[in-house]
Amino acid sequence: MRSLNESEKLALSSLTTFNLEYSLIEPTKTGLKKGIMDATSTIREYLLRREFHDYSSQKKGKIGKVVRNAIFIDSNGKQETKVSLYRPETKSGDPRIWIYSLPNWADANDVIAIFVVNHNFHAINISNTLVKAQLNQKTSKIAHILNSKSSSENAIAEELLRKIRDISKSPIPTEVQADTGVGRTLETLLGIPINSNQAPDYKGIELKAFRARSTRTNLFAKVPNWKLSKLKGSGQILKEFGYIDKKGNEALRCTVSYIRPNSQGLLFEFNDRNDWLVETEEKFGDFAIWEFDVLRKALLKKHAETFWIKTESIFIEEREHFIYSKVRHTKNPQLANFQPLIKTGDITMDHLIAKKSPDLAAKEKGPIFKINEAGKGLLFAEERTYDI
Repeated sequence: MRSLNESEKLALSSLTTFNLEYSLIEPTKTGLKKGIMDATSTIREYLLRREFHDYSSQKKGKIGKVVRNAIFIDSNGKQETKVSLYRPETKSGDPRIWIYSLPNWADANDVIAIFVVNHNFHAINISNTLVKAQLNQKTSKIAHILNSKSSSENAIAEELLRKIRDISKSPIPTEVQADTGVGRTLETLLGIPINSNQAPDYKGIELKAFRARSTRTNLFAKVPNWKLSKLKGSGQILKEFGYIDKKGNEALRCTVSYIRPNSQGLLFEFNDRNDWLVETEEKFGDFAIWEFDVLRKALLKKHAETFWIKTESIFIEEREHFIYSKVRHTKNPQLANFQPLIKTGDITMDHLIAKKSPDLAAKEKGPIFKINEAGKGLLFAEERTYDI
């Protein structure tokens, strides 16, 4: 994509004030004539993050083509149109995108900002002179439209924040006397049922409540690709590297990082050729493989928008009580920073494997990828902090 000129940079700056996450695309002369544009990696990641479209699971050719309603915003207001997303049979199925009737609103090499709000696709030409003028006018048609989209985008977060503040007026007794009590208690108070669903907790927002003394917070759980791995399950990992815990059970509870081997000798390494994260041990060698593409998608799915809720813990009559004290509201995970944060040790992984009886299978509550507080500021492009 070409470099933006100064007026386009100013238009984007104005667009940013509406608190709408967007991505950019530039139609070429040939693209406008043929009705085709490349869906770049940036576009693909944005549409996946917004849960609008996943090109990686899309079939090639006409059978896999997806057409959805769309809105193009110009100086006259909202124009209803459609957007198509597809992968051709030729050229390795390189992802494509097309906004119907785009030549009515854009010339070749104009810069189009696209954004998705409540699963609805929108586009606006920031190279258009009239559009640029209206973006700077608070009472213009475009400003009115974008303000309504911004309000819709932020309404759920504001609703959730109000609910957390309402339940935080006094210390709250834990629902269960366990490490999981801090999150489970909050979910119960918010009316969120207990389940193993990997989708975000509250209307698209993930909740991560943690005790103030915690140094790391859960990101997501993801097992290795057992087909690619030398060891084919948590039971085999336990057999090779486990120990007998204080209760006399086989267990493997440890943190694995890229920085140094842990007490069991387990360590992360990168296989850059295949884009893999590999767990290894010096004598045994590589034994578990995660595909980075799968890990990045798990991050997008789980943390497109997250409330990280810092919680003070006090004991009243020997029962733990919680005071939810601060919310860190993040959006837009930066996928390019995921791998570097593993390399710096800001992101690690915990094995939580146990076998309570020789006759029972080993169970693992994970593996769980975790992040420290410093890493959050580098992993997410947008964040706000609210006192409760």
